[in-house]
Amino acid sequence: MHISISTVLTLAIVSFLSGGCADGRGRTAAVSGVMACDSLPPSVKHLVEAISDNDSLKFASLVSYPLQRPYPLKDIPGEKEMRGYYKVMVDDSLRNVVTSSGPSCWERYGWRGWSLRDGDYVWVSDSVYDVPYVSHAERLALDSLVNREMGSLDASLRKGWKPVECLVSADGRSVFRIDSCKDRKGALVFRFAAYSDGADLKGLPTMVMTGRKVTEGTAATTTYYFDSADGSKLIYDADVADGSNPELVFVSPEGEERAVPVAAAYWLDLLKK
Repeated sequence: MHISISTVLTLAIVSFLSGGCADGRGRTAAVSGVMACDSLPPSVKHLVEAISDNDSLKFASLVSYPLQRPYPLKDIPGEKEMRGYYKVMVDDSLRNVVTSSGPSCWERYGWRGWSLRDGDYVWVSDSVYDVPYVSHAERLALDSLVNREMGSLDASLRKGWKPVECLVSADGRSVFRIDSCKDRKGALVFRFAAYSDGADLKGLPTMVMTGRKVTEGTAATTTYYFDSADGSKLIYDADVADGSNPELVFVSPEGEERAVPVAAAYWLDLLKK
């Protein structure tokens, strides 16, 4: 049978354009390419395979816990919770990105491991340790939680601010929160509020400071610096390398330091108590 040159060209173009078509196992050409790529580690291949197969059980086994979600969403503490949360986080948009991304879309960043498409979606080392992607369902939940949380504050603390983090002292006597807003130039400004000795969380805080956030190094470690009108200061290293609980370091106007161990908390949960 004679096949014309034009037919061959047409078939070639169709083949090229159908790179995302599924193979006999239901996997796209991009996924098959990742699975066959010798330069990608097993951890990346297992992740791509789990998402391609929509296998929440396998995906949950690949994650390093707790897996952080943007506050005030709750972090995912373990495999059981991840299996239930899988479809909320790994939506069609994320799945389409993963299953349409060939080997060239994955890049290694030294000790930080591997990332998909410039770090916007997922980070993998020996396990999945970060998912920067926020699904549509998560965004809706975030909007609702943010509105509820900010609405619970004293009216003078609400306008223009958004919650960043909530902390509770190791002795349980004090609650702290960090919020952010944009100034007139569009730069982020941060506010620290302390509620000490059982203060009403719906009332005025016992201490308020304003400050800035500094992110440094390849690990993107975050430190907050706050100042108050009386000359006292606060330093908060949000990322502790050894996994121990972080501390709030209060510095008096005279330079005396006082460290307060803290743990992460959720404001709306504290309001219920």
